[in-house]
Amino acid sequence: MSEMTTMNTELTEKQAEAYKLHNKILVSGQMAAEYLVDLAKNLRQMRDTKLYTELGFETFEAYCEDAAHIKQRQAYNFIKALDEFGESGLQSNASLGITKLTALATLCADDREQLMQSVDVASISTRELEEKIAELKKKCEQLELELDTTKTEKEAEMQVVVEAASKADEKMNQAKEEKRRLEDKLTELQARYDELKNRPVEVAVAEPDEKTIAKIRSEAEEKAKEKAAKEVNAALQKQQEAEKKTRELENQLNELQAIAKNSAPSGGTKELLKFHFSNIKTAFNSAAAIISAMEDGEEKEKFKAALKKLVEECGKAAEV
Repeated sequence: MSEMTTMNTELTEKQAEAYKLHNKILVSGQMAAEYLVDLAKNLRQMRDTKLYTELGFETFEAYCEDAAHIKQRQAYNFIKALDEFGESGLQSNASLGITKLTALATLCADDREQLMQSVDVASISTRELEEKIAELKKKCEQLELELDTTKTEKEAEMQVVVEAASKADEKMNQAKEEKRRLEDKLTELQARYDELKNRPVEVAVAEPDEKTIAKIRSEAEEKAKEKAAKEVNAALQKQQEAEKKTRELENQLNELQAIAKNSAPSGGTKELLKFHFSNIKTAFNSAAAIISAMEDGEEKEKFKAALKKLVEECGKAAEV
């Protein structure tokens, strides 16, 4: 029978004996679980408070083996299981036995829960359980190693980004300084233009007639206005170019600063893949931003060609 149920009909002598024995087993199992928790709690208290010295023992090991008649290692197994599972968890899993509980206690809570959900721990042997725990630990170690490697690479990339951001910030400050210089120059040219526009033209001519004086004055004024206008236009053009360059550098700096704020993830394979995809995208954008900030020339073209080749190789690798 899958479940024990009471029956309305009168039980035979054997059935009554079976039900009585079954109830004793249930009670004993519950008591055994409670005793297991009590034993672990009392051993931990004896160790932590060092009350064993009041009984004449110098060490906890001596107390365990000579008085409690239990090996120190076994005592620590009980304490470890209690620390990891807690009272309720230890009591509910007491049927697994202290050996399996000790093995499971070597895992972190998340890994232990994952293993207990995927494997029927009660139905497999202790050796099989230890093999599965070792396999899970090996995978975790490989993942941690890969994450450490990725973290190191990320830190190196971040250093490059920080240096590029510093250079971009320096260029932006230079552009702002150039902008201020051009604005001052524009103000100076505007003042000169206003002065020339309002200044009367004096022409030193030996007794010129009025018509000649008027012509000379008109030509001088036109030339002065033309020259001042050219200087103003040139200054305005330089100011516009400086403002454009400043905006480009500010955008570049914002992108670099946004890249510098990314952080490394933790978790399973799916999170790790997301992290790698983010790293690839971050590294590509960082490299593209740095190349874009370079001055035009042969070196910049070489880096652009190298970046395109890298993208092609990544595409080929994705087809494997």
